[in-house]
Amino acid sequence: MQSYTIIPLDDHRLLFRKFRVSIPRLANSQTIRQCQDKILQDELDFKRHCLRHFAKHVAPLEQQLKENVPHMIYVGLMIISGEIVNKRMTKIQDKHSSKLNRLRAIDSFYIPERRTGLNPVKNLSSYTLSEDEHDARINGLHHVYAPEKFNQPQFICDMEYFYSRLLNIRTPYRHYESKPANLNVRHQFTPAELNTASHLRHVANIFQNECTP
Repeated sequence: MQSYTIIPLDDHRLLFRKFRVSIPRLANSQTIRQCQDKILQDELDFKRHCLRHFAKHVAPLEQQLKENVPHMIYVGLMIISGEIVNKRMTKIQDKHSSKLNRLRAIDSFYIPERRTGLNPVKNLSSYTLSEDEHDARINGLHHVYAPEKFNQPQFICDMEYFYSRLLNIRTPYRHYESKPANLNVRHQFTPAELNTASHLRHVANIFQNECTP
């Protein structure tokens, strides 16, 4: 089995994987590029694993062919297969070379992110923002920070409301009518609905354990 070594031809970064980010100005940041490099390395490792798996199964078949055909026929078959492989490899190398040249041409126009002293947050009020409030607004109005403390009662209410809406459970009371606080409302559930409720509770418990320190 032949071994191949990937040697970079220049200093340009090879961007084989691109993905969208929620903040466009971070698309060319160092973190995103490191993530792209990690995806590329994982893809190369996967292809290398496939080649090893393929060679593991080809070697016994080649040995079996060598033992069951005359030597001259075996040599002729190896020459023919070698020519086919070489033509295929030349075609693949030309295809990848053209891709690399296009990627290098695109990457040559890359302009690194410039850091300026301009404040990205414009405060239109007289209120003075704290450092944490200023840092929160840098990421945009759609960015939400996770709460520091897990709200267990609200989480239970949300899960119960989600399950009731999922099964379209309704009570005889209207939304504007009040009912006694000690009223015990009983619902008749089918076995499938009970299994779903049990599974939903199991998932909720796992989520709660992960969120609770």
